[in-house]
Amino acid sequence: MRLILLVLVGVALVVGGCGGDDDETTTGAGTTDTVDAEKQATTLAISMNEFKFTPANPELARGSIEITATNKGKTSHELVLLKTDTDPSKLRKQGKGVSEKKSVGEIPETAPGQSGAETFDLKPGKYVMVCNIAGHYDAGMYGTLTVR
Repeated sequence: MRLILLVLVGVALVVGGCGGDDDETTTGAGTTDTVDAEKQATTLAISMNEFKFTPANPELARGSIEITATNKGKTSHELVLLKTDTDPSKLRKQGKGVSEKKSVGEIPETAPGQSGAETFDLKPGKYVMVCNIAGHYDAGMYGTLTVR
């Protein structure tokens, strides 16, 4: 009888400790929050330097994308995101930068050593990242972003 009771307790502990729902997370306070996996943002870390973005040509799945741009350079930079199939080196110029007519948003001018972040809801297609501070685009500070 005692052996059967020990086996039942052991089975109960194993069953109780297994399983779980992948859509739940435990917070530090011991409570559980429901997380909708389809609504979570994909994250992309971009480094900005004189005069480039790294990575220069990332590819991501469509949807909500949080881009964090860290300025590792010695001068201010920004990241403007344009929806276009145009070769990034051949964008239409406007003043000392490129036209932002097709902009889907931007991470504003960021000082050296600082970071900026923005969440974009992106549909499949081609995008171009540019630093549109005077002279930066002409120095080659651009890249592509492909959304599948």
